[in-house]
Order: sequence, then structure tokens, then C-alpha cells
Amino acid sequence: MLKKQMVLSLTVLITAAVLFIVVTFAWLTVSEIVNIDGAFITLEDVDATVQLQVSTDVDHIEYTLVEGGISLENAVPGDVFYYRLLITNTGLKPILSRVVFNGFIDEPANDLIAYDEEQSLINCIVLNSYNTANASTIENDLISTRIGELSGGLTYANASFILVSDVDIAVGEDEYVYFTFTVAEDAGNEYQNLKLTISSILIQSAAD
Repeated sequence: MLKKQMVLSLTVLITAAVLFIVVTFAWLTVSEIVNIDGAFITLEDVDATVQLQVSTDVDHIEYTLVEGGISLENAVPGDVFYYRLLITNTGLKPILSRVVFNGFIDEPANDLIAYDEEQSLINCIVLNSYNTANASTIENDLISTRIGELSGGLTYANASFILVSDVDIAVGEDEYVYFTFTVAEDAGNEYQNLKLTISSILIQSAAD
């Protein structure tokens, strides 16, 4: 089989302008609701579809399509937020895909209320992930750990990390990539009134 004939051909991109994912911390008196409109998905040079879905039921069995972005409010230590990406191969060749998180922007949930600008939610949000295509998992890693040490003038705003690789999707088949964000149990008051935006999620694919 020939691999990587269509490298980086499938791109799911939600630009920073529409703010794809927003994690808002405000667990005392602050209540921040972020409404994100105009989120879009762009598919390039490949026959596939993708959906971002969220689960809010107690057993996290049912997932619904995310429309207009993601809004999380009143997060407290121990809260878990459940998401998945549904990728469907509608083309004539199997594809291998990977999922990349890119761009992490810190800001206050409410700039009229006190916050610690020296802190970042990157340091207290725990990531877990698995998928239906292979045995690759992430278990209880801080986002900061996944990003690693910044160098060469990089900031979190232009940093990235791979969530999963080698998601093999047969012709006409679906695969799911599940991921959760958990507010660390030991997150203290220094993280109040902070917001973390993930600018984009990229799904990059190659012909298998």
C-alpha cells in the first residue's frame, strides 16, 4: 500500500477568530457564558466528513452535534467535559488520519474581576483520549505535559500537540476519537476567572 499520498489533505480548522473551544473557569461568584457563532468545518482534497460532538447525559452514552462552537461555564475542580470527533471516509481509498490541537490562548473570563495573570489553565487541565481505530490512548496528562517545553520563541498561542495518530479509516466506514478535559482536583483559587481557548483542531490525513 502506498501511504501519505495525500499528506495533510483533510483539514478541520476552526480559526482563532471563531474560537473553537473555550474552557471557562469561574467557580466562585463569576458566571461567564461564551457564545461562539459562525464555527465552520473546511474539508480539502479528500472525500470525508467530520463532526465535533459533545455529551452531556449522565452516562455519557448519547452525543450530539456541536453547533456554533463549545461553551463551558462554571467549571470547578473535578468537572469533566466529554467530546468526540466522528470521521467518516466517503472516498474510494482507505485513509490514515491524525488529530492535532493547535494554539492555546490564556485570558480572563471577565476582565473586570480580579485574576492571576501569571497562571495558565494549561497547567491544571487534564486530558484523556482514546479512539475506535487503534489502541492509542492518553491517560491523565496535563495539557502542559502534552505540549512540552517551549523553545525558540514559541508561546502557547502557537504551540501544538498530536492527540492521536494512525487512525485507519476504511472506505465507507466511521471512526471516533474521544477526548475529555478534566479540571484537576487540586486546582486552587489562583485559577479563578481564567479562560483557555484552543484556537483550532486539525485533522490531517494521508491515503493508506
